Amino acid sequence: MGFQYTVKRGDHLAKIAAQFGFRKWETIYQHGKNADFRAKRTNPNVIFAGDQIYIPDKDPKKEPGATGKRHTFQLVPRTLDLKVQIKDHHGHALAKEPYILKFGNETREGDTSPAGWLHEKIPVTMEKATLYLKRQKIRWNLHVGHLDPVMDEDTQDPVVYGVQQRLNNLGFDCGKEDGVMGPKTEWALKMFQYRIMKRPDPDGQPDTDTLEALKSGHVS
Repeated sequence: MGFQYTVKRGDHLAKIAAQFGFRKWETIYQHGKNADFRAKRTNPNVIFAGDQIYIPDKDPKKEPGATGKRHTFQLVPRTLDLKVQIKDHHGHALAKEPYILKFGNETREGDTSPAGWLHEKIPVTMEKATLYLKRQKIRWNLHVGHLDPVMDEDTQDPVVYGVQQRLNNLGFDCGKEDGVMGPKTEWALKMFQYRIMKRPDPDGQPDTDTLEALKSGHVS
C-alpha cells in the first residue's frame, strides 16, 4: 500500500522518486492523492521541509523473454538536470563563460550558453557540487535540492531561509542563511528593493511584492 512521506531539508522530487524506486518523479507528483501538494507547490523544483507527499505503490514492469535462455537487462542511471544561470553584479548574463564543475569523483568543463546558462546532468542523489568560473576566478559551493520557497502557503508567512538563499544567490549578501530576519538580511532586502525593484524608500520587509520579485529574479 502507498504511504505518506514527510519532506526533509535537501529533498527534491527526483531524489525522493529514486529513493522509492520510481524512475520518474512525475509518477509521484501527478498522483491523484497529491492534488493538494501540487496546488501548494506549483513549481515541483521547490518543495519545503515538512510537506506531505503520498508515495504510491509501484507497478512491476514486465519484459518478455524466452525460457531456458540468459537475458541481459541494462538499467539507465538516474540523472538530474542541473541548471544554473550565471550573472555579474549588474545582473547581466555571463555568456560563454568557461567553468569547471566538480561533484563526487567527476569533473566537467564547459562554457555557459549565450544567455549565461550552465546545463549539466548529474546523479540524482548528488547533493553538493563546486562551480569554478575560470575568467572570473570565482568559486561557489552548490547545494542541490536545498532551495526553500519564499512563502509558506499554509500560513502565508515569509520563509526566511528561502529569502536569504535567493538574496545571497543574487549577490545581495545577507550573511549566514539561518532563517532569522536579522539586520543583515533586512539591509540586503533594502538593497534588493532599491536596486532591482526601484523603490525610492525601501523598508527591508519581505512583503508579497518583494517575495514575488525575488522569485522572478531568481527564476525560481
